[in-house]
Amino acid sequence: MANELADPRHVRLCEWLLAKQIGEHNPATYVELGDELGVSDRTLRDWRDKPEFQARLRELTIQVVGDPERIRQLMDSMFAQALDPESSKQVQAASVWAKMAGVLTPKPKVAESSRSELLDLSSQELDKLALELLAAQPHKAAADEREGHTATSPSTAPSEGAVSSE
Repeated sequence: MANELADPRHVRLCEWLLAKQIGEHNPATYVELGDELGVSDRTLRDWRDKPEFQARLRELTIQVVGDPERIRQLMDSMFAQALDPESSKQVQAASVWAKMAGVLTPKPKVAESSRSELLDLSSQELDKLALELLAAQPHKAAADEREGHTATSPSTAPSEGAVSSE
């Protein structure tokens, strides 16, 4: 790796800062970590602020965040905190977990269109709009599939005025 940390105390500080980002750091404070490492909390902050340390911390953060096992651990931790009635961050943890799990998605920002504006769209533009709306509601599509409903694709839907074969 490009930015290795030679001092094991720097490595420990880096690990502690990574754990702090997801709320799983021990000890709880810079002072306590400084006591563990035999340095002052000011020294820890000085190390943290050095450009080479920041570069290594960024590299490790990217590695940790991208690791599927760490993501699973983070999801499990958020889920446990969301279910903990004693947690002061229960609602926040539930919201973060739901967003990460994909069950809570923001409402699509679709401008209100008049019927005449929609009639002016080409079939390709209508298909694109329909796909965007469907993509914004993945949980609805999955529920429809489970219930045996099938969505009609915009390109295969009968057009207005088409004669039914029934």
